[in-house]
Amino acid sequence: MYKSGAPLYEISTKHGVAVSTVSTWAGVAGLPVRAKGRRPSKEPDSRTSDILYKARQLPYALVAEEYGITKGGVGRLVTWWKARGYRAPLSFAVGDVIRWGDSEFLVTEITGPEAGTVQNLESEEIVYDFEWEWRNGIKARKIG
Repeated sequence: MYKSGAPLYEISTKHGVAVSTVSTWAGVAGLPVRAKGRRPSKEPDSRTSDILYKARQLPYALVAEEYGITKGGVGRLVTWWKARGYRAPLSFAVGDVIRWGDSEFLVTEITGPEAGTVQNLESEEIVYDFEWEWRNGIKARKIG
């Protein structure tokens, strides 16, 4: 059972012993001892996925208020999942109007998950390889 990956609590219940006993027996038998705690998920659950998606578009404070958590909680979720290589789905589509700083832009092309081509609506200047999120945390926001 242990070799097939059955949870320790399941094995311990079946044999009427403590979970730590199963772990000790596995070590004595020369089997690799498992790490404590649950195994980390490879993908976030639906609620966390929604939070991560909205955190790419909105200020953390607004996302936190909507989900009843703190702004720091949103930041920790983003950091934790980013460290594991997960990125929320693309936030923008061709035709969206976004705001970055005091300027508004029209998304004209998506060149990758982190960037695209935009046109400044005031000056009509075209900006290639426009990054949706800068390393210092400044993000483009969808407004239309």
